[in-house]
Amino acid sequence: MKPDFYYEIALSSLPQIGAKTIQHLLDHFDSAEEILKANTKAFENIPKITLRTIELLKQKPNEAAIYAEIDFIQKHQIEVLNYTNQQYPERLRNCVDAPFIVYYKGTANLAKKKVIGIVGSRMATEYGKNFIKNLMQDLAPFDPLIISGLAYGIDITAHQEALNNNLETIGVLAHGLDMIYPKAHVSIAKEMHLQGGLLTEYRFGQMPEKGNFPSRNRIIAGLCDAIIVVEARQRGGALITAELANSYDREVFALPGRIYDTQSMGCNDLIKTNAAQLIQSAEDVIIGLAWDAPQTNRQIQTKLLANLTPFEQEIICQLQEQPLQIDNLMLALGCSAAALSISLTSLEIKGVIAYLPGKLIRSYY
Repeated sequence: MKPDFYYEIALSSLPQIGAKTIQHLLDHFDSAEEILKANTKAFENIPKITLRTIELLKQKPNEAAIYAEIDFIQKHQIEVLNYTNQQYPERLRNCVDAPFIVYYKGTANLAKKKVIGIVGSRMATEYGKNFIKNLMQDLAPFDPLIISGLAYGIDITAHQEALNNNLETIGVLAHGLDMIYPKAHVSIAKEMHLQGGLLTEYRFGQMPEKGNFPSRNRIIAGLCDAIIVVEARQRGGALITAELANSYDREVFALPGRIYDTQSMGCNDLIKTNAAQLIQSAEDVIIGLAWDAPQTNRQIQTKLLANLTPFEQEIICQLQEQPLQIDNLMLALGCSAAALSISLTSLEIKGVIAYLPGKLIRSYY
């Protein structure tokens, strides 16, 4: 009996048999095992499957390489998600060029409700880095999963700021999971294993060859609801990712920059050609994706209420449904104006409430 994943890895490792061909075959066969065990006649009536393709499917797999891959997977507790697996990311599955297999090591839920990709220049400026810092802080209450490519510049800034704001973040790699490229990002990759993860379509031993990076970018685009391009030259991987995201009907946002700034010319062109929406703040993402207001974290709320007086807790309870005017709040609580004023001042200092136009008071919890 073959070990788990044997046939999936064997099929995906056959030279010149791509993901589209495998997807097409899976419309006619139930599994990778059935495809590899099928006789020549079983392929004859399948459209677009040529004699050359059948010959390629009948190649003898490199068993030594397959077993080495399986040993690595088991040793490092890597998840092997093939196209027919229920755990395969649904957003990615819906892409026409989705990989047959992805290898994943991490803790994040790939089916999370909100998923954002951030890409950009490897030569990020303080302008781009500061934008990402503010963006992550403002998106944190919505708890999105952040996807990028673990590269220098914008990518690694997005991963680091996500970690800084307790957001899960996944790096999509252009090589196997037995290495980290660039090596300078090994330490942050270790953090990401515990607060996100690493994902790739490439097998153990695959080096980060130049042609792998554009292919990697389609996975970044495919995993997300939206792609945010933060600084990009007129040519480069970030623009490829944006183009792919548009082809997948994903939202694309681009940070504008000065017209003569080479690091922003790609973003400006995306906006100019209507290939991306202009983004100035997290609010543009929140509105563009129609996100609902974030739900209150119960643990935070419990901890907060424990630090309030009983009367302050009563105030917060009254304000949880909707903002109220001071007079209406006073009537609901049956208290004096003086007592309410003292407690409201205390709550405002603690950052728990805020005053709105029309003498309304709102609670943040």
